[in-house]
Amino acid sequence: MESDASFDGAEDGTFPAPSFGSTEKLLVGDEATNESQSEHPPPSHVLCLWQVFLDRVNPVTKLVHVPSVQPYLAQATAPWPWLPGNIEALLFAIYAVAVVALDDNECICMLGSPKNTLFQRYTSALRGALHRARFLKTTDIVILQALTLHLLSLQGRHDTHATWVLSGVCIRIAQKMGLHKDGQALGLPPFDTEMRRRVWWNIVLLDFRSAIASGFTPSSLPPACDCKMPTNMNDGDFYPNATEKFQDRDGPTEMIVFLLLCGMMQYLLTQPGLEDIITSMEENAVSSGTESQSRSAKLDKLAAGVEDHLDRLMQQYSDPTAGPLHQDAWQIKSAMTSKIRKMCQQSRKQLETGSQPTMGKDHLFHLSVDAIEHTTGLYQAMATKDLLWFVSTLFESELFTYLVGELHDRTSGVLVERAWELIPVIYHYHQDLFDLSIESNVILASFVLKAWSRRKETLKAKFGHGLETPAYVQSLEKSMPLDSVGTGPLSGTLFPPSAMAPGFSGPQDMPWDPRFMGFMKDSNFGDSRWMDLESDMRRHVLSSGEETGNTLPGDCSANPQAPW
Repeated sequence: MESDASFDGAEDGTFPAPSFGSTEKLLVGDEATNESQSEHPPPSHVLCLWQVFLDRVNPVTKLVHVPSVQPYLAQATAPWPWLPGNIEALLFAIYAVAVVALDDNECICMLGSPKNTLFQRYTSALRGALHRARFLKTTDIVILQALTLHLLSLQGRHDTHATWVLSGVCIRIAQKMGLHKDGQALGLPPFDTEMRRRVWWNIVLLDFRSAIASGFTPSSLPPACDCKMPTNMNDGDFYPNATEKFQDRDGPTEMIVFLLLCGMMQYLLTQPGLEDIITSMEENAVSSGTESQSRSAKLDKLAAGVEDHLDRLMQQYSDPTAGPLHQDAWQIKSAMTSKIRKMCQQSRKQLETGSQPTMGKDHLFHLSVDAIEHTTGLYQAMATKDLLWFVSTLFESELFTYLVGELHDRTSGVLVERAWELIPVIYHYHQDLFDLSIESNVILASFVLKAWSRRKETLKAKFGHGLETPAYVQSLEKSMPLDSVGTGPLSGTLFPPSAMAPGFSGPQDMPWDPRFMGFMKDSNFGDSRWMDLESDMRRHVLSSGEETGNTLPGDCSANPQAPW
């Protein structure tokens, strides 16, 4: 049997040219060219990007077998690199996601170009390689690895709904290839079985994340899915020609973060009635009323079950003294269980007490402060910078925009002070929010400036003097002067009624989370702070020359991978 995880493409290393009506154009466009050598980075950049991939991306994905891919990196640094088509796609995916794992300052220092320029270059080359490979019809696991890395690179910096749709495409391709069936039961070689598990659970994890980010309940595993979890072992512990079944190592390995993420996701997906539990949490986060005690018990059981499952996994496979990666794994585990516990406790409290509509509105603001506070706490707790890019993709940007918008009318109180402490932290870790060529960033900046103006007025009236303008506000004012935004209520016609989500006065192109829609429908939330800013923002966006764009956050060092 031909190895399912083989790196061999067609005999001549190329793929048949797609037909004129190729369906691949629907997803990756028509960027296919016969020559892609000019798109490869210089040899020094190839090695740099590969090291960044090993240090920052590989620990959270374990999608490739490093010893098997490494020889192709040497080949890619040759004066006239010739690579099989599937390997070329994989390398471009590695370059692109490695760029995502760097900030803009690092890209300029290490690679001589801005981050967005490099990302667009390698993503374009990757799309061309996927197009030539006719990825929708592929049975090549290497092409699927490239597509999965491409999907990862889009997390948090692309339309969440489009990313969710693309993750569904990956799931279908993987199912077509039979990855949902465990290779051991199919009689496949141990190496192929292990790689299939890694690819399958990466795709399921990305689909899980994309569904949550889009406001949907994650899809259940296919009924016929019996794919086991990846084995706890280092890449150096197995090889393509192995004939013996691989065994889990007791103790620390380089798999810990990936196993942790998969462990939580698998536990949740296998819970009976998950959709009902999530729906209950969503409804009680944004609306009033009381529910049965049985639902309260289900929430408690879910939180306790997740924590117990992850505790056992970490005790078996991790040790905080094993190095920075394991220290970060414990921080991520603590953050995940803490957030789930907090969500369940908040929902249970709402279930048991009920609330009036105005209390529900306050409850939603409280939830948003807690959530963003939780995010910033995780950023600051990470032992190294290596995985910071990954946890930053979990940032709930729409929730943050809601929080800032609320600060125009909320001018005092403990929660308000906590919220104002969070804003500079978010701007510090998400430098891309300063890029006002992106319309959603303009909206956020306008909310920040209006809220800050109101805060200054309030404090001056109360204490007789205002506050010193913080650096992040000064930066936003320079890019979008305060007088162009105004200081009155957020009003205008940037988002006409036809563009509004049902029952809500706000920008439709911001991805709406159904968790908020029930509350917005039943409240008077369509008030001035969410009315638009057409004359100011549209003038600013159009003057920038582009309506959308992507940049990513900063330091010219990539930490070496911790030895095992």
